[in-house]
Amino acid sequence: MADREKTSSPMTGSIIVAPLSSVAVLKRKYHFSHVISIIGTSDRVSFPSFNGPKVLRLGFDDVGYSSDQTRAPDTVDINSIIAFARIWNGEGDMLIHCRAGTSRSPAAAMIALAAITVLDPTAAIKKLLGLKSYYRPNTTMLRIAGQVLESGRLLLDIAHQHANTDRATVLGPARLFLPG
Repeated sequence: MADREKTSSPMTGSIIVAPLSSVAVLKRKYHFSHVISIIGTSDRVSFPSFNGPKVLRLGFDDVGYSSDQTRAPDTVDINSIIAFARIWNGEGDMLIHCRAGTSRSPAAAMIALAAITVLDPTAAIKKLLGLKSYYRPNTTMLRIAGQVLESGRLLLDIAHQHANTDRATVLGPARLFLPG
């Protein structure tokens, strides 16, 4: 991650990580330029519809290994997140959601931040994880991303350092403004 070329223009965007239950309200409140929508078969819900933004729909479950009933994230999924994030590159508001907004969507946001040319992706990722105490990023996604981005265990290590607090946090969307 450290040897990427830095962007010449300041970023003016944000990442909003949210559960599916918040998407309808968020669609009325924000004008998203990009959306990553992650819904698996075990979620037993449909993808929400979006008019206008670029949308990446990924169909995998919040599991570490695939089975007859579930599908784990794979290299194709993670490469899709990375490519999509690089197209976005911090310009505009990106919504990233899954059913609960606690595991797959925070992991996808971490991967997006690691893939774009922010000044300090590690600091941005730590700030993102600090937005909600209940975030438990999907480790399979982070492990694969570490291989693809050639960052080793960095994303996993940051996720494991995320404080497990006992304070009550209401499930819902969280917004990280990118440095600009």
